[in-house]
Order: sequence, then structure tokens, then C-alpha cells
Amino acid sequence: MRTASRFVIVILFLGLVLGGIFGYKIYQFGQMEKQLSQPQPPARISVTEASTESWQPSIKAVGSVEAINGIEVANELPGVVETVNFESGDTVAKGDVLIRLDSAIDEAALRTRRAEAQLAAQEFKRISDLLPKKAVSQAQYDEAKANYDAARARVNEAEAQLNKKVIRAPFDGTLGIRMVDQGEYIATGTPIVEINMLDPIYVDYTLSEKALPEVDKGYPVTVTG
Repeated sequence: MRTASRFVIVILFLGLVLGGIFGYKIYQFGQMEKQLSQPQPPARISVTEASTESWQPSIKAVGSVEAINGIEVANELPGVVETVNFESGDTVAKGDVLIRLDSAIDEAALRTRRAEAQLAAQEFKRISDLLPKKAVSQAQYDEAKANYDAARARVNEAEAQLNKKVIRAPFDGTLGIRMVDQGEYIATGTPIVEINMLDPIYVDYTLSEKALPEVDKGYPVTVTG
């Protein structure tokens, strides 16, 4: 009798469990049918206008810039600075006067040489006019011509000496710091100012070996600071 009671209890327990599971499944199916019967909201679609863009592959590298020409301007002759015609950082053109050295003695020497040359020219002309008349010898003519040529050479030398008292920019460029002052005596070869030609300019950079097949002569280079 006790065994039959336990069996009945087990049967009832299993029935309750199976009934609960079956009822839950029926509830799920009902919810699914309810959801399917409701209208679905419209799908959202994002639209944008299509456009064409050009993309240029590039290789980045780090480098430095160097002036195509860069020198330190100096004087060839000693002297006292008479005038300074520039300021630090100025941009100058080829031939612009940077400084003038005192040239009073050189100007006096040039006037003397020109006077000597004028006298030699007159003497040479006189001898030249007399030579066809046989009034002077060929030796006198040759001597007069040599004296005239020598006088002209001395004038050219004095002019060159005077021109060296004016220091000019050797090319277009940008000046650095001024290193001389007005009234200062400067010996031969004294640094006056540094000048650099910045247009055009060199850009020095390196690329890795693996990038070399991707570049060729004529490819554009963009430099940013």
C-alpha cells in the first residue's frame, strides 16, 4: 500500500512538471504569433551623394635644406670702413654695394696715373705723326708706344685697386649678421657678412632602400617646415 502511494505521488509530480513545460511552450508560441501578426517598422536607409576623389600615394622622409650658394663675404684690401649699406637679414641683388672702404689715397693715385697716361698718349700721337715723314726713328716710335701702353696698364691697375675698396654682393641672396661697423679698420680677409642664395634651394633627404623602386626622376616633391 505504501509503495502504491509513492508511485501515485511520482506520477502526479511528473504530470505537474510536464504540464508546466507544455504550458510554457504554448505561451511562447502565442507570443511569437502575436509579434508576427503586428506590422514591422520600415527599415532605415542612409543615403549620401557619391563623389570621385583622386588619391596620390606618397612617401614621407625627414631632411634638411641647404642654400645653393653660401659664402662669407670678405675684403681683398685693408682699409677703414667708410660706409655700411646694409642691415642684418637684408635681401640683396648681385652687385649691390655692401660696404665702402676709405679710398682717398687710391683716388689720388688714379688721378696721377690718368695724367701720366694722357701725357703718354699725347707723346705717342706726336711720334706717330712724325714717323711717316721720317722725322723720328722706328725705335723712338716703339719706345713711345711702349710708354703709352704701360701708362694705360697703370691706369687699369689703379682702377682695379680702387674698385676693390667697394665690396659688393657676389650674387642674389639673403644676408646674415653684419660683422663690421662704420669707422672700423679691417685687415685683408676680414669677414664682413654671410650671404646665402635661397632661391633655388637644395633639399637633402634620404629614403629607405625598399622605397627606391617607387620613385623616379621628375616625381614631384613637397616640402613642409
